[in-house]
Amino acid sequence: MKKFGLFSLAAFAVALLLFGVTRQANAQAARIEGLTAYEYDCAILETFNPTFTGQMMHLRDYVHVNILVSDSPYLNGINTTIANAEINLKNGSAAIRGTMHLEPTAYPGSAWDGQWVFVASKGALFGRAVAQGSGELAGMTLFMDLTDAPVADDAEAMCATVSYDGYTGVPESSFTRVEGSIAVSSRP
Repeated sequence: MKKFGLFSLAAFAVALLLFGVTRQANAQAARIEGLTAYEYDCAILETFNPTFTGQMMHLRDYVHVNILVSDSPYLNGINTTIANAEINLKNGSAAIRGTMHLEPTAYPGSAWDGQWVFVASKGALFGRAVAQGSGELAGMTLFMDLTDAPVADDAEAMCATVSYDGYTGVPESSFTRVEGSIAVSSRP
């Protein structure tokens, strides 16, 4: 009987420990899913300085000040991107990559800082971005899938509200649809 009681107590302790570890792991790996946004892509034309090698156009440090419109407070705000790209003028394929600094309006003094890449080839356009949160967003990682979207009717008016180094944004020929999620790590 003592062995059974001791075994039961040990089994209960192990189950309690596993439950606690599982609960802690779930807290450390919480996710916020289903985030969507529409991004007004507003170019700062004064930073557009292409160079050419044969049929390739190269862009360096091309700035956009984009407006993200979302139902989610995590994505609704201004996203300043700096892009570098190689664009094949013959077949239209492109590899575009850069940095991002997204300041959500609902979280003053906080931002998402990260990297993104966008690829265009044979009519397919797709991108990904990953950013780390700071301020109130610290301990969070933002993951975004980026796809091409049609330009909105109010694009010129929206882009006229943003600027960079005194230059006003102008709408690009297409905008971006954003779908994402956030991984929330535990905080001390």
